[in-house]
Amino acid sequence: MSSEDFGQRLREHEREKKEFLVPEAQRKLIESLSLQIPGVDFKKSGRCFLVLERLKEKKRNGPMKKELNALGSLIKNYLEQKNRVQEELQKQVEQNPQLRMDRAKTNLGEVIIELSVGEIVSQSPQ
Repeated sequence: MSSEDFGQRLREHEREKKEFLVPEAQRKLIESLSLQIPGVDFKKSGRCFLVLERLKEKKRNGPMKKELNALGSLIKNYLEQKNRVQEELQKQVEQNPQLRMDRAKTNLGEVIIELSVGEIVSQSPQ
């Protein structure tokens, strides 16, 4: 549902004196946000949030827009740093084959296996 459709449906409820839905909808939007949210989804959520602000009796889009922009910058920075660390780790693993070795337990005992670069990067706590 687009932010405009969302706003229209909430306006219908507003006319029915169900204004309590606006803060609840905002809470649900906030709960849906995370540092892993794709940029497109963040923009949609932000637009919906601003539509909800306009539906309130006291319209305060300015401060809310500023906070959403700050949150968007934080998410963008997080994703850039995460990608940078993954790329650095990937280079280290590619240059040092020993980092790809791991021990695994089997029914026959312990064996040494070689993992792919992607497996090492995805398993790394970094």
